[in-house]
Amino acid sequence: MTGTRTRGGFVFQAVEGVRTLFENPPTGTAADYVPALTRRLFDGVLGYDDIAYSQRNDWESVTFVDDDGQPAVVLTATGVGEDIRGARRRAVAALETEPSARYAVATNRDEMVVLARCSPDHPDATERDGIAIRTLTEIGVRAAVERSAGRSLAEALTPDQQLSFAKLTALQRDAVSAARDDPDADDPEPTLGDLTASSPSHETTPETLADTLTETLEDVLRPAVSDAFGRLSHRIQAFADRESTLEERIEEAKAAGDEVAVTDLRADLFDLREQYATARRLEAGFARWRRVAADGSEAEAAEAFVAESAAVALDTLLLARVAADRGLAGDLGAYREFWADEAEHAHRDAADMVQVVREELSGVSEDATDDGTFAWVFEAGIADAFADAVAALEAVDVGDLDARELTEAFDGHLGADARPVRGATRPSTAGLLLDRAGYTPDAAIDDAGSDLLDPACGDGSLLVGAADRLLARLDRTDATPAETLEAVRDRLHGFDVHPYAVHLAESRLLLRTVDVHADAAVADGSFSLGRFGVHRTDALRDERGGRFAGTAGGRRARRREQAADVKARDGFGFVVSDPPNGPVEEPPETDWNAAAGADWSALFLERTGHWLADGGRLSMAVDGSLLDDEAAAGTRSRLATGFRMRELIEFDTGGGAAPLFVAAERVDSGAESDSFTYARVTPTFLDLVREGLIRPGSGEETTPAELVSRCLPGSAGGDPPSMETVLVELGLVCDATVDGPMPVEVQSVDGDRLAEGAWAFGADSAAAAEESISPLDGQTTDEPDIGSPRSRVEK
Repeated sequence: MTGTRTRGGFVFQAVEGVRTLFENPPTGTAADYVPALTRRLFDGVLGYDDIAYSQRNDWESVTFVDDDGQPAVVLTATGVGEDIRGARRRAVAALETEPSARYAVATNRDEMVVLARCSPDHPDATERDGIAIRTLTEIGVRAAVERSAGRSLAEALTPDQQLSFAKLTALQRDAVSAARDDPDADDPEPTLGDLTASSPSHETTPETLADTLTETLEDVLRPAVSDAFGRLSHRIQAFADRESTLEERIEEAKAAGDEVAVTDLRADLFDLREQYATARRLEAGFARWRRVAADGSEAEAAEAFVAESAAVALDTLLLARVAADRGLAGDLGAYREFWADEAEHAHRDAADMVQVVREELSGVSEDATDDGTFAWVFEAGIADAFADAVAALEAVDVGDLDARELTEAFDGHLGADARPVRGATRPSTAGLLLDRAGYTPDAAIDDAGSDLLDPACGDGSLLVGAADRLLARLDRTDATPAETLEAVRDRLHGFDVHPYAVHLAESRLLLRTVDVHADAAVADGSFSLGRFGVHRTDALRDERGGRFAGTAGGRRARRREQAADVKARDGFGFVVSDPPNGPVEEPPETDWNAAAGADWSALFLERTGHWLADGGRLSMAVDGSLLDDEAAAGTRSRLATGFRMRELIEFDTGGGAAPLFVAAERVDSGAESDSFTYARVTPTFLDLVREGLIRPGSGEETTPAELVSRCLPGSAGGDPPSMETVLVELGLVCDATVDGPMPVEVQSVDGDRLAEGAWAFGADSAAAAEESISPLDGQTTDEPDIGSPRSRVEK
């Protein structure tokens, strides 16, 4: 192990490294504890792997070497609890006999002293046999471990204790290796302000941030949230019983005319409800969540809800960390230092800090991504976990990452299966859907009438992809940062029924635009974003005038009204989506057709006609059953009469899934139909990509989605380019001689067939394929029946 881990910050890792020395307390010689100290602290935290040290005299002396194999640190140890002065004398002697060693560590397990070479001019220097030495740090190991047992380090250890551990950063292997060229240089002294920034010397990358997020969620927050859920869930029943008893006694007192007793009992009931307020919020949030996540047993549902609640807490802290770095909110460490100084006047813990942070984030984005479903987690009594999570995030320098890299890190964390992801759409799928809609930086997507809607936005992959393109478009104009951010906010809209999906989508948009936001705040200190246009609502249900009639005012009610307003719009320039699929057992109550037995994706497709303006673009991934399922006949007919088809792209994966990409343009009924493109991406294409036989070159646009786009005609119903042309344009190399189906098969279909309801492409394509053109080489091919489409795997 040559690097150090980032979770929890350096101090957290150092304390954890020595904690194991006291789990099974040894009572004998150095050999009883120094091997564990070497493995857990020097290897696991300071970066000296198992070939970077050697021991002598039964672990009474250990020498650690730097990257060049030169002695860098020597450790001398006595028996457990013996006078440390003997080990210290041997440490000084070791520095005298090992001229390349920069540090010496003396320990008796309960204490640790680190000596460092220094210049004779150092104010703390002492000279012995011609070398200058000073005490770098003295650590009360036992005291620190005992104080921090079961508690947050930020609250258990004094600043001086934390600083004593922080100074061990000087002993990191990469640090001493870098310092070999200047042996007379004095070591930089960490300060209290540097504590939480004492991260590994490795440069922060999206990968290191993603790892920190994953470890913090799994090792710190999720266990704490799970414990809190169990504790509060048990209190809910006790609360309900006591509430019922008090209410009955109030009614009895009323009947008896005892107003004094009524007043006292009402006060008791008020106090009870205050005491159990968090448990009530948990109960309400879980019930709201359960209505849209009803799959699985109660225990499975509880586990998923806990995972999502913990993730919301982590994301809130990440957004706060990034916002503070960009000057958009207060610094977490500053809050902690302030409260540490004021501890004698008022008790504050990490939960108080998180509450302040949430309030500040509301100034960055109104209500900061949570509609109340997960609010309970911030009041759940997990201050220690919050403190450790804050320390972990502060140990990563997010200033090293721009907004795109921050989003990449967040996506990498999601991709590590660290939490359940609802409605996840692959970026390549999102890119292809946006391409086929014509939503590109080269198009006038910043103009009025170019608003984009994703009615099933899931984790927000499509919205983030659209934001990338809109930002690139606006970067070519003279738009100010505020105008740019307002355009992203006002022109991109998303619906999803799951509160966690909405949280993910908005969090990713906030990260992706944080640099623009920072620029806007610099130009105008009063700038306020408000909220992105992501709404928790069921896109397929008609709610206006019904569900909200008579609803009391409040934040949640206003959000519902805003969602209803957007859902009622009919002038979107683009509707792009990768909606969920599966058979519809109970069609939603709507004023438009929703046939039982159809696929959910077909219902989203049909609903699109309501949202799009005349001439608006549709691009949607639907289940392949749209082509031949009897239950989808009505959808096919209305699609044929209300849209001008541009493309149908079927993805034959060779397995059990065959998604169908539909690209079309909204027109008035009776408009003249034109020819459109029908393409089939075959298993051959996927094999070429998967096996590396088609290899991306140095260009940036060599993803499979881009390959598919290049294989299609430039205009609907036109002739496709040859595969040779595609390979040359993208700088790719094909090492394979393709046998069997061509990678992408394309044919032109007469649009009049749609008006006639002729959708049996499985049969018609078999005949038409005799003259189909393959983009592989531009030659005609004899291709057998394409085959019936198969249902797409739920995203």
